[in-house]
Amino acid sequence: MRQLNLTNAMGDPSVTPQLDDIERVTGDGTLYAVDQATGTIYAITTSGVAPGTWFATQPKPSSGDLANVPAIGVVNMKTGVVTHVDSTLGSPKGLLFVPAAEESR
Repeated sequence: MRQLNLTNAMGDPSVTPQLDDIERVTGDGTLYAVDQATGTIYAITTSGVAPGTWFATQPKPSSGDLANVPAIGVVNMKTGVVTHVDSTLGSPKGLLFVPAAEESR
């Protein structure tokens, strides 16, 4: 076991990402994400995403939280670098990956 120190790929390097959920994509399927700001659930197709990719949500900061940009990101589990891939959601939270094989049942 080891501690993984997180940093943002861009932006203020002194602000540590405030991640809420993290989900590993194992291949083709659908990654579901909730935008708690709007109550909308998004279905994101993972075809073309490398198996083993870790997605994370960074919600809008609450009172007392460090400043951050709400986004869905990818976490490099070796370096701890979080790269935003979608910053259009108001406050992303909640991730669920459903592999394609389970979707066809």
